[in-house]
Amino acid sequence: MPMVTDAQIEGQPNIPDTGPLLIVCNHFHIADPVIVIGALPWPPEFLGDAEMTNIPKISKIFPALYAPYRISPGTPNYESLKAGEAVLNEGGVLGIFPEGRPHPAPLLPAQPGAALLALRTGTPILPMSLISEDDWDIFGVVWREGRRMRLTCRIGEVFGPLTCENPVRPSRESLLFAQQRITSEIAKLLPNIFAGKMA
Repeated sequence: MPMVTDAQIEGQPNIPDTGPLLIVCNHFHIADPVIVIGALPWPPEFLGDAEMTNIPKISKIFPALYAPYRISPGTPNYESLKAGEAVLNEGGVLGIFPEGRPHPAPLLPAQPGAALLALRTGTPILPMSLISEDDWDIFGVVWREGRRMRLTCRIGEVFGPLTCENPVRPSRESLLFAQQRITSEIAKLLPNIFAGKMA
């Protein structure tokens, strides 16, 4: 989004040349997927929130730009998770925001979706973070101050694959461990003020 953001990208050498790859990132703004796409050499597929409640109507244009597989909070989401699993099993690149929905900082614990995909597919995981000292009202910064929003995209080192005794049906303990590891790797890329209790 070069017209409305001034993005500094760090860690691009950490991006693998090929998939399969599961990308995980914090989620402080509805435009995060578009920014992630701009930082990568190829467009990933995404799993995303189907409801997008409590966001301005204008912000709902962003999902149209990356057409995610829809996730509905509070439901099993078997079809979307199977679609994401198929992307990874075919050597593709899948992006997911483990916190579930965009929210104000600090970082929240990962939900089970990313952990389940990681354990079932044994896919390497690329952590990323998006940080801005500006108000996350992207268009507001442009209109009020006449400049682009400043943000930093940090790309961490690939980790995993995460494993467990039964990848087809991971135990609750295996999922919890994977969730904590994913959250921890994202938190490492965030300043303490953004990582919060997850640091």
